[in-house]
Amino acid sequence: MLLKTFYDDDGLYVFNWNNILMVKLSQITSEGKLKTISQNSDYENWEIPKKNQTIFKIFGKIMKIIF
Repeated sequence: MLLKTFYDDDGLYVFNWNNILMVKLSQITSEGKLKTISQNSDYENWEIPKKNQTIFKIFGKIMKIIF
């Protein structure tokens, strides 16, 4: 698995927000919010407003998975 530790484009990221470790599809909206997209239909998609992105840490972008 290859990782980038900064947000450079929409994609699948490993990140910590509000002390919760997550792996989510993420994209930046036109308003500057970070939208998280859940692949599991049991969870809703949600957005992190720009003012709350200071408690957000990216551990890596998943670039490729090799089995």
